[in-house]
Amino acid sequence: DPNLAIALANSAIVDHRREDFAAARERNQRALRLFEAADEPADAERAMTYANLARSLQELGRFDEAEQAYSRFAELARRTYGE
Repeated sequence: DPNLAIALANSAIVDHRREDFAAARERNQRALRLFEAADEPADAERAMTYANLARSLQELGRFDEAEQAYSRFAELARRTYGE
């Protein structure tokens, strides 16, 4: 359900602001799994979730994974909004 994915992504923002980066990472990853399984693309929401995931990974020192998430964010953002 894309609405559950959005709720998870929003709660991950709260985790990030509380500096609980591991929880934020986990919620963003769960949200992305739900977005991927949904019938509707929801690319704008997925893009922002990838950006937030990347920020959490960066804070955790997982820079290679953060770079991959930022790349996925950029790809989805270009596809959704154009250059």
